[in-house]
Amino acid sequence: EIDADESGSVSLKELMQFLEKAPVGAVEDTLEETIRKARCQAREQMHLTMSRVRRRMIAGMKANKLTLERLFGQFDKDRDGTLSLKEFNRALRRDLKLSRSDASAKDVAAVFALLDEDGTGSIDIDELKSLIRPPGSGKDSPTRG
Repeated sequence: EIDADESGSVSLKELMQFLEKAPVGAVEDTLEETIRKARCQAREQMHLTMSRVRRRMIAGMKANKLTLERLFGQFDKDRDGTLSLKEFNRALRRDLKLSRSDASAKDVAAVFALLDEDGTGSIDIDELKSLIRPPGSGKDSPTRG
């Protein structure tokens, strides 16, 4: 195993020790398998985080009897019509009570980046709607609030 201390990352020392012991063909196969597993785990983590954020957002809408647009308005502290990463993070942590054990700061940033479809560095209401839309539904399906 490359990750000898099972830390979730491979240090240079661990890599060097592994390379010294393993034949080249085995190294290539092991590296490919490690990369495949890491990608799979990353996809699973993103799916889990998106699901948790989606559930918190929907619960927040129901608890406060708000449409998504009104909830968005509460999150948009500077009233510019978009959510910055700071506003999105604050909304999830403070308003929707998403704990760090449910989603790390890195996970929240990854969800934000995924939702920021146009790459502007902010999320508008339509991009946020894509979070609430059930998985597999089309982009043109209506979002109810």
